[in-house]
Amino acid sequence: MNDKYDEFLERVKKDWHSIECAGSYANNVDIAMAAVEQNGLALRYAGPKVKDTLSVVLTAVKNKGLALQYASETMRSNRLVVLMAVRQDGRAIKYASDWLKADTSIMMEAVKNDGTAIEVLEEDCCAEHRHNKQLILLAIKTNPNAIGYADFELKHDYEFMKKAYLTNPEIVDAFTLRSRERTFLKRDVFNRMVEEGVVPFYELVNTDEYELIKQAESERTVPKNDEDDARFRQMRKDARQTQ
Repeated sequence: MNDKYDEFLERVKKDWHSIECAGSYANNVDIAMAAVEQNGLALRYAGPKVKDTLSVVLTAVKNKGLALQYASETMRSNRLVVLMAVRQDGRAIKYASDWLKADTSIMMEAVKNDGTAIEVLEEDCCAEHRHNKQLILLAIKTNPNAIGYADFELKHDYEFMKKAYLTNPEIVDAFTLRSRERTFLKRDVFNRMVEEGVVPFYELVNTDEYELIKQAESERTVPKNDEDDARFRQMRKDARQTQ
């Protein structure tokens, strides 16, 4: 190369932010590699040729999974690239191609890393995942809100909901305590869980929706406002810890 190139490469090696001013060097693999080795998100400032270079993209997503969003369409359809990205940050799944989002093994890796990756199930290409019990339960471990992405039939499957609650009791908190839209817990499913001792009575939080098994103590009444709501959540958390 030349002295100007060598000088710029050294600048990037010392501070990846320098690639923001790459100019004619934007498609230079060595310069891009020097930047993404420090911060994968530096891929954003690389040229189209570099964003389509496997070695550079792999280095970037291994460093920062979310760098996948800056990769070329071809790279976002590369199974190895996407796998490395979601293992580093499960949320990167939303930038993968549709056919890889629909891949069960890829989705499992994504939710294993970050339960919020389950949010991609809102997309049509992921419809089949909503029936996958193992996937939903894996996501629930770290993200109780994941129960909301389960298929309607799963939400009304007693054995599945029982397993979901035992996996993470906070699925009850996935919806506001005063919510009338407990679509994830059908009344008969929830009542059966209580009757069989799976769910303790202090989880009965909405008298408009459920008939209390017994009169709650004064401190276990239905929350009336946000302050009571927060206090009731803490009370339930404390109660769980003493079980």
